[in-house]
Amino acid sequence: MADGGAASAIRAVADGGRLATITQDPPSRQRGITVSDFYVHADGNQLSKLRAATS
Repeated sequence: MADGGAASAIRAVADGGRLATITQDPPSRQRGITVSDFYVHADGNQLSKLRAATS
């Protein structure tokens, strides 16, 4: 996602929902949405953890 992309994506999340992002500029929490930001490398183990955390 491009810079600012997560801030745009949060508009599509339902109130009280969750947004997981791998961007370095996560949006602030709003409308009761939980925002989780992750910093990962192209690493299968880390990507599995990301999937588990957002499931």
